[in-house]
Amino acid sequence: MDDCFTGLRREADEVVTEVLDPAAAVGLRLRTSSPEVKAVQVFAPADQAFVVVEPQFNLAEPYADIWPPGTDTGMARLPPGGRLTYEVRLEAFAVGT
Repeated sequence: MDDCFTGLRREADEVVTEVLDPAAAVGLRLRTSSPEVKAVQVFAPADQAFVVVEPQFNLAEPYADIWPPGTDTGMARLPPGGRLTYEVRLEAFAVGT
């Protein structure tokens, strides 16, 4: 899997993503309240034992013509010396409890 998820639903002004491992009965929850986060990229190679979850400002290929005109692809434009930050909170939890 190497997918970019868009159209994110916010719960209490947060984007919430969960990764579950039912066999180990554990999960990891990522929360971000940053309004600039427009997508979540998930990478999980079939031949490896890991998953990457990345809250992102931009959609995949933000400058490509795959997006209809006027689509907010999430690219942040900053003036010289400007900066932009966001927070991600990680929460480990037991699955099934």
